[in-house]
Amino acid sequence: MIIQTEDTPKTPLLDAQQLPRYLASLDTPLQTDSPPAYYGSHGPYVPQGPPQPYIVGELPLPAYKHERPPTSRRFLCAFFVTVFIWILLGIFLRTLIPWSAGWGNDKTRWGYDIPSGIAISGCMQGDNWNAHNLRTTENDIRNSSLARQPNDFPYNSLASFSLPVDSDSLFLLGRGQLSSGTLDIITSPEQPRDSVTIQIRVYYSQESARQLVKLCKLAYNVPDKPNGVGLFTPQWRNGESYDDKKEDQVMFETTVILPEICNGEPPLHIKEFRADAPSTTHRFGDLDKKIHFDSVTLNGLNASVEVTSLSARVVHFEMKNGSIRGKFNATDSVVLSTTNGEIDVDVGLEYRDGAKPALIARTSNSPINADISLASASRHASDASYVVSATTSNSDLHLRFAAQPVDSRLDLSASTTNGPADVSVHPAYEGHFVLQSSTGALIHEEKDVRDPSGYRRERHVHFRELQSGGMSVVEGRVQWWRHKGPRRHHDAGGTRRTDGIVSVSNTNAPLTFAL
Repeated sequence: MIIQTEDTPKTPLLDAQQLPRYLASLDTPLQTDSPPAYYGSHGPYVPQGPPQPYIVGELPLPAYKHERPPTSRRFLCAFFVTVFIWILLGIFLRTLIPWSAGWGNDKTRWGYDIPSGIAISGCMQGDNWNAHNLRTTENDIRNSSLARQPNDFPYNSLASFSLPVDSDSLFLLGRGQLSSGTLDIITSPEQPRDSVTIQIRVYYSQESARQLVKLCKLAYNVPDKPNGVGLFTPQWRNGESYDDKKEDQVMFETTVILPEICNGEPPLHIKEFRADAPSTTHRFGDLDKKIHFDSVTLNGLNASVEVTSLSARVVHFEMKNGSIRGKFNATDSVVLSTTNGEIDVDVGLEYRDGAKPALIARTSNSPINADISLASASRHASDASYVVSATTSNSDLHLRFAAQPVDSRLDLSASTTNGPADVSVHPAYEGHFVLQSSTGALIHEEKDVRDPSGYRRERHVHFRELQSGGMSVVEGRVQWWRHKGPRRHHDAGGTRRTDGIVSVSNTNAPLTFAL
């Protein structure tokens, strides 16, 4: 700001002609005498020209180089993001699709193996299970041979079926890679006389595993009359396999409840019971005096059979990789077959009106232990005839005959390899015996044995030893003779028609025959 007073001389205003000359004079350097030197300086004062104009411009910014992360780091980031999205997607889909993640929903790769000839009258699956916690005392028994126990699973559900007790055939069928567990056959006084109850409890770790289980009411031979129950889990097709995850596994506890008779009543008659269930331990309660079956048939794999007592006309067990133990009474036949499993049984065979009771026991790589009692319901004991066969390998063989009717016939064949053989017949036995062993046979004869008939007969035993093909062969005969009078039941050759035959063989171990 310029302050102007009255004493200040007034500068005349420039007109339009004077203004250019004035502006030009501003560009003329100012001519002045040099001022005296600045105090303390070492040279003359250099005058400065007019101030240079201040130039305003953009300052150059330093160049910023953008460096991309390494390829490996970008790949790992993308990989983990993809995995995270995949996990979230899998969790979401599992809530929408009611199938186990291990099996998927592609039914061209897996399905349910239902045998031909079986008619399905209805199935339950998924949420139709009943959570009612009912279990009988006998069914609380745990089998330590099972790979997994019920307590290993956090969840369980129950289903129940009722079948007519007078069915031509009562049967239970199990199929699928996840089917395993226990099967108990028991009686209960609370069970109605005209029906059989089949209870199935399934143990599982997650809901999707239970969704794979299908329970069906089945009919065999009679399509319009259901008489069985099927337990089905998936089975891979075209030879595919599946490594079961723990969360996909299930276990079944199946209980067949039969009516229980009152004291003094005859046993309840059931025509036929069949069970075909792999990886399932079969357990029969004390049924001998309560139930009499025309036929009992079992087929199993990788599991054992345990029988407290069982009475039937025909018993037929076909197992693999499992033991068979228990007490059996039959009037026709008992067939016990397994592999890689022990047979330890007490068997009673009763002769009735023309039938020839038989015991067939066979296994491999495991021992056979059998106590056998032969009986007859016929008034003519000489008509009674029995057949016993026992075969194993690489293990022991022990047979003991606790009873045999007088004048009855016994045909026995017993063999093993690489294991000892020990056979003991009842004093009532009469007939021939042949013993073959690579190490020789040892015969134990009881000298003061009493006559089983009560007629004070004398027993005569004679034998001889031969060598045949590097084997020791002992041939002999057992007879009961009376002091007076001719012997009965002779044929033209001097051999009684009731004379039996006992054949025992083994290798690389002792053989003992007791009579």
